[in-house]
Amino acid sequence: MDDKEADKSWNDIDSGEAIVISGIAGRFPHSDNMDQLRENLFNKVDLVSADHNRWKIEFPKRMGTVNNIEKFDADFFGISFEQAQAFTPETRLLLEHSYEAIIDAGINPKQLKGKNTAVIIGSSLIEAQITLFKDTQVRKIIFTRARAHARTRTHTHTHTHARARPQNVSF
Repeated sequence: MDDKEADKSWNDIDSGEAIVISGIAGRFPHSDNMDQLRENLFNKVDLVSADHNRWKIEFPKRMGTVNNIEKFDADFFGISFEQAQAFTPETRLLLEHSYEAIIDAGINPKQLKGKNTAVIIGSSLIEAQITLFKDTQVRKIIFTRARAHARTRTHTHTHTHARARPQNVSF
């Protein structure tokens, strides 16, 4: 599959094709996976806090943050330590959760090679953009490439076609 085919609009997909949403993964404030999120929500756990370890005081007094964003098994994904350190936390989490969603669906990721499979993601780069890069022009260049790189990495490491399409989400 070439880039032109991978970039065609979702509206161009034949409506007769079967679409299955079969796996899900994510990391949320005080919830390292979907099961913890479910339990926290059912138990009415407050998932936001006044802990400001990552940001300056101008942020809201209470916010939700995810745990362990610095942890990543680069060897598992065949990525050097140096490369992994250059990735934004979002890119590392994207790789992990794309793989987890496939496993959650009960599928061996290696079985997807050559299959018509997509990984669809919602993402926001706000945290990384604000904390890592102050220069607007540098930030724009780096994160435009980071989005494309994340897409390619997800496709490569989950054995799916290059239809992993990051959708920017505003909160």
